[in-house]
Amino acid sequence: MRLKTTALTFSLPLALTLAAACGGGSDSGGAPQGQGGQVGSAGVSDLPCDVATFVSTNCLGCHSDPPTNTAPVSLVTTADFRKKGISSPATPDGADKTLGELAVEKLSATKNAMPPPPRTAATDAEKATLAAWVAAGMPARAVGETCGGQGGSGQGGAAQAGGGGVAQGGAASAGSGQAGAGGAPTADCKPDIILKGQTPWTMPKATADEYVCFGVEVPATGDDRHVTALIPKVDNTKIVHHLLVYRVDPGEKISGTPAPCKNVVKPGWKLYYAWGPGTPAAVLPKEAGYRLPGAESTHYIVNVHYSNLTHLDGEKDATEIQLCSDKPRQYDADVLAVGSTSFSLPAHSKSTIECTTKAAIIPSTAPYKVFQTWPHMHLLGSHLATDILHSDGTKTPVTDLPYDFYNQITYPLDLTVDKSDTFVTRCTWDNTTSASVGFGENTSQEMCFNFLSYYPAPPPGATWAWIAPATLATCKKQ
Repeated sequence: MRLKTTALTFSLPLALTLAAACGGGSDSGGAPQGQGGQVGSAGVSDLPCDVATFVSTNCLGCHSDPPTNTAPVSLVTTADFRKKGISSPATPDGADKTLGELAVEKLSATKNAMPPPPRTAATDAEKATLAAWVAAGMPARAVGETCGGQGGSGQGGAAQAGGGGVAQGGAASAGSGQAGAGGAPTADCKPDIILKGQTPWTMPKATADEYVCFGVEVPATGDDRHVTALIPKVDNTKIVHHLLVYRVDPGEKISGTPAPCKNVVKPGWKLYYAWGPGTPAAVLPKEAGYRLPGAESTHYIVNVHYSNLTHLDGEKDATEIQLCSDKPRQYDADVLAVGSTSFSLPAHSKSTIECTTKAAIIPSTAPYKVFQTWPHMHLLGSHLATDILHSDGTKTPVTDLPYDFYNQITYPLDLTVDKSDTFVTRCTWDNTTSASVGFGENTSQEMCFNFLSYYPAPPPGATWAWIAPATLATCKKQ
């Protein structure tokens, strides 16, 4: 994500390493199932049975053949694992090692470890299995050896992507996919609003990363309604890295034809949804929804980050977001960001800041109900925690997680915040660069945001921006 106080853009580039790896195809609520040949006991892979089982469970969600979710490499056969890796800022010695060796390292890495959350970390036994096989030279399965069970789906099979998103060849179904992190609810509704570009986007072969936006106008219906769920339907998982959905201010419309965009998003706009591999559908609590006024049309903007690091030719994408709407609920929902927009991180050092913001800053009635959290930092971020400090001195944890820039997902919550409460957010970075780094929109700069979805929202017309709690926070170094 990139941001200025006058303009906001998200930037989540994918590393040319195994940092983009996802979980396997069979675990519900994770990334989409692989679209290549089946891997596992009955699959066509030549991996030994124990290794094939591990790969099917932990890797095929992205490292199928062909790779999906913008993963740069396939990890399906022994030949795949024996290939040389790729050098990048995260793995400068990547070209000197095999993909198998890099995979072993990523399983035990202290940052951006694989498989990424919300999936369970590999067990010591699983790590030992892969390490022993790599150390032995990555031999193929013995001739005549058969295994039981089956791995990920083959080409064209249906996929589970959080709460209903689908990979290529699948069909969208609200409520068909189980939730991801923390048991998020599924979208049990019939979509009636489709956010989709007027034409597919064609990714230029020579372009590694591109940010593309399109607008969708929802006509006034005369009756107020609420958006109750947002369901991703990712069309081309080979190049879609992440996307964001905004409801924008009147008069801030953009074309419905997908086109490259930069610095188009303003702080006053409403961020409603963010998707990346592993992110479930956004399902709002039964008592709240995002406002859809009946007296005027509503304009949405979808911002998609495409990653084409392997320079695939002719890749097209027609990703869409499906919205469910219903009669007005009791509360309007909203999103705010706690954290900070002011800090400096010395070169070659670890830094932690603690920032506090009074909940009373929100111009709405209390208590507030927080139903989702989405932590966000950049490449140097290593940990983010947020607590709610109550007036009696007790506190309620909101988020306390190692940070992984390449796997940014949402987590469901059910918390109550009073006007007398205080948000306390701690961000930790490891600045391994030779220069001081501060807040900024580029990924070479840093951020400290925890986006909280909550209700009731400030009333229409209130002077309010989602960034205000972070901008006005009081911070100190730890």
